[in-house]
Amino acid sequence: MGTMTSIAAHQGLLVTVMQQMRETRGTGIAVSLTAANSGEGVTQSVVSLVETLQRDPATRTLQLDARTLRALAVEPADLPQLCVATHTDGIFVLDLSAMGANQKAAGLWDGNLQYRKECMEYLRANFDYVLIDCPSLQSASDALTLAPVVDGTILIVEAEKTRKDQILRAEKSIDFARGKIIGHILNKRSYVVPDWVYRRL
Repeated sequence: MGTMTSIAAHQGLLVTVMQQMRETRGTGIAVSLTAANSGEGVTQSVVSLVETLQRDPATRTLQLDARTLRALAVEPADLPQLCVATHTDGIFVLDLSAMGANQKAAGLWDGNLQYRKECMEYLRANFDYVLIDCPSLQSASDALTLAPVVDGTILIVEAEKTRKDQILRAEKSIDFARGKIIGHILNKRSYVVPDWVYRRL
């Protein structure tokens, strides 16, 4: 017998939840993704979710790395101008190399809740979905810093590795930071594949 590994969560359900949130809000939404422990596949899950969202060609999705947000040094209103299109229609990324003359003093992100709120509001106004790839809660506090200014957090859970107490601790940490868990992705689940199936592949 062999094993085949993939993201096990049904992306469609999370996309439906996010679409409903967007309709309720009447503007774009911002969602962060993180995990309790390192190496649980947050980036892989972000990419998969972005690909699912882009099945609608009219959707504009911004894919962010939380670590780049720490270096922001611009007025919130200028932030959308730093978001550049990728080779895939409707997907954008943040390019800090264009900060240039608008640059302000660095360190605004971590120490200023109002600044973070305003940045998210401008991004919501310009994109349907803002998906933020955060390091694990074990290794950095980015997800907690973002928790009160995003519309929700998705927690990545690695099959057969992440313990229940770690999941509960992560959920409590997000809640304590005034955030909201909107879903989980079960990642790296192994499916047992009979040998005869492998021989046919």
